[in-house]
This record gives sequence, structure tokens and C-alpha cells, in this order.
Amino acid sequence: MKKYNLINYFWVFPFFLINCSQNPTKAVDNKSIINEQQFINKDFVRFQSNFKTMTLDKFKELGDEFNKHYLPNEDSLITVENKYKRIFLIKVNTDYIYYGFKTELPNKSIVLTFLNHNGESKMRENGVVIDTTFFTSIVYNNSGKPLCSFRTFGSNLTGEPPTYNMTSTFEVEKNKLVINNYEYSTGKSYAEAVPSGKDAILIANLVVTKYSLDFTTNKINMINRVRRKAKVIETYPESYPVYLKLIE
Repeated sequence: MKKYNLINYFWVFPFFLINCSQNPTKAVDNKSIINEQQFINKDFVRFQSNFKTMTLDKFKELGDEFNKHYLPNEDSLITVENKYKRIFLIKVNTDYIYYGFKTELPNKSIVLTFLNHNGESKMRENGVVIDTTFFTSIVYNNSGKPLCSFRTFGSNLTGEPPTYNMTSTFEVEKNKLVINNYEYSTGKSYAEAVPSGKDAILIANLVVTKYSLDFTTNKINMINRVRRKAKVIETYPESYPVYLKLIE
């Protein structure tokens, strides 16, 4: 298998409105800024058109999308164009990033969810290289300005039994989306984790992270994070990628 993988800005309207004739240069500059914003708005509309629509209450279905449709078919996914990466994906690893889903929040902000692959040189855990793909979601205002981001559902994609995967759950409340991420990792190399390439019961590190996306402020708020051990098994179902399954 192939290895895939905010800027906050503002401008203050100058005082040239008091007497435009005294400072025509500033008037031209501000007209350019307005034109640039209008251009970005149109570009953002075109950018959004590449994503499938997903309502907020359907976020729980991202897990099935991740496992059944995205990971097994990564070669058929549409890569985000460089022109959009430069404008809308600042400070995001975009070596291998693909179109996913568009979700409108109650406050009219837009969540764009991407399949984002991080190559083996990007992710390390306890000295073990892991080649991992996630759903990365970015919240934008209606002009295309990034406001915050979060990550859900992740899996190792090397074609070998994974030492890492993450599952996620969602709860929609009145003014926020509550997200729980469950990250499982054996902290071992592939050979150590799964002797002879067969299913094996393992003791994994489990990190449960609970946070929320506030619809009124467009901010991510940490609620709590818990670390513990969990008994898991490597599973190999036909229609899913290999993953670490919790043994109840």
C-alpha cells in the first residue's frame, strides 16, 4: 500500500472615510481588500462544492464511512487541489489529503471533514513509526476563515497489523457537539504485537479524550482525558481494515 499521507487576521476600517480626497491611496488599498474578500468568498463556495453533505446528527456515521468506504478505496478518492490547500488549509499536513464531508452548524459556520494521511515520518509513538490516517475536521466561518479543528477516527494504513487506531462517538447538545475519542495503541512493533501474523489478545494503552465544539464561540473545549490499559484483539474482517477491537 502506498504511503499517504490560523491565521487570525483582522483589518480596521481606516479613518479615510472622514476625508477620502486627502488620502486616495488608502481608499484604493481598502477597495482591494474588499475585492479580495469577495474573491475568497466565491472560492470558498467552489471549494465546498467538492464535499458530500452530512448533517450534524449524522456525524456518528463517520465511523462506517471511514472503515467501509474511505480506507479500502483510498486510491479512488479525490485529492484536494493545491490552490485550495494554500488558501484554506494553513498549518495542516496536506501531503495526502482528500475531500470528505460538509456540515453546517447551527450558527451557520461550516465544518469540512477531510481524510488526512500522515506518512510514517510524521507519526511516532514510543520510538515506533506509525503510518496513520485520520478524519480531520476544520470549522470555517462563511468567508472561509479557519476557526478551529479536531480529529476523529484514525487507523494505521501500512497494510500490516496496526499498533494504533482511534474510534469516536458524538453527542449533539443544544449549543455544542460533544466528541469522545478512544485511542488504542500497543506501543509495540508489528512483530512484537502480533506473533506469526495471527489474531492475538493484547494489552493496549487506551486514551479517552472528551471535548466539545461550542457553537456559540466556535472553540474546542477540553472536558477531560483519561489514560488506562485495555484488553484488545487484532481483527481482520472482510470489509474493514485491520483494527484493534476492545474485548469487553
